[in-house]
Amino acid sequence: MEELITQSFSSHLEKKTRELENELSTTKEELKIEREEVAKFQEKSEEWGKRQKQELLDKIKQQEAKIEHLKKLTPQELINKIESYKEEVAQLETQLEKLNSQQSAQIEVKKWPWSKVRK
Repeated sequence: MEELITQSFSSHLEKKTRELENELSTTKEELKIEREEVAKFQEKSEEWGKRQKQELLDKIKQQEAKIEHLKKLTPQELINKIESYKEEVAQLETQLEKLNSQQSAQIEVKKWPWSKVRK
């Protein structure tokens, strides 16, 4: 009788162990997929941020070139146009600062201990 109880308990433990191993395997696979998706998102986000930053830098250069051109205009024309362009450059620089802040935040997210979670 005792042997039968031991076998039953042993069988129950083996079944439970298999169930838990299957659950662990499934969870690991889901976690792997989720990590891959996070990595893809971060990569795309970085690409977008770099592209946006470069576009803003290009716009700033264009505005600086326009300012140089304006220096050749009459004093009154110069005053009017320079003021409007200074406002535009200030707006672009603000946008660039925001992008730089976002990229800094993304770098902080990358520093999370993802590799420790894998084990």
